[in-house]
Amino acid sequence: VDVSFYETLVTTTPITRYLFNLLTDGSFAEQVTAVRKERDEDKRKALKLKLPSFTPSGVFETGKDSSLVCHTGLICIDIDKKANNDVENFDQLKALIAEVPYVAFCAHSVGGEGFYCIIPLKYPDSHREHFRSLQMDFARCGIVIDKSCINVGRDRFVSYDPEYYYNPNAMVYDRFVSEPPRPL
Repeated sequence: VDVSFYETLVTTTPITRYLFNLLTDGSFAEQVTAVRKERDEDKRKALKLKLPSFTPSGVFETGKDSSLVCHTGLICIDIDKKANNDVENFDQLKALIAEVPYVAFCAHSVGGEGFYCIIPLKYPDSHREHFRSLQMDFARCGIVIDKSCINVGRDRFVSYDPEYYYNPNAMVYDRFVSEPPRPL
């Protein structure tokens, strides 16, 4: 699957890169490790903002939702530790997420204190509706997902997790909060 890749925060014209390589090849491991090791919050944020980013849900002409060229059929959700203080053994959450049949990929986010999950969608044109349903499904398990992931053009900083979870045979997520789109 191809996605848009932004070399810097101010990049307006992305290049196309292969998603699986961005997720797994470790090209940015040194930079991500520097972010995770930094204890000063301002310096940590500055290091993070220097990282490249990508859009897991599509290929775009620019960095705006309205410039979507092609949806990947995937959605990426974030599960941040600070929003899930009630979750016991949060550090072991990735192992539990691996039990969810529609999660294709799960790894630590840049800061190392949260996770991101990539999920294949049945109706990419209903991206927002799928997100709302995922939000409700995870909430039933006591997990809050970051609401900003509702946008199709949501970009995420590259990360590194050598112990990522990958399921190439993940089920396609077909639930969403409104009626399914009618065939033309």
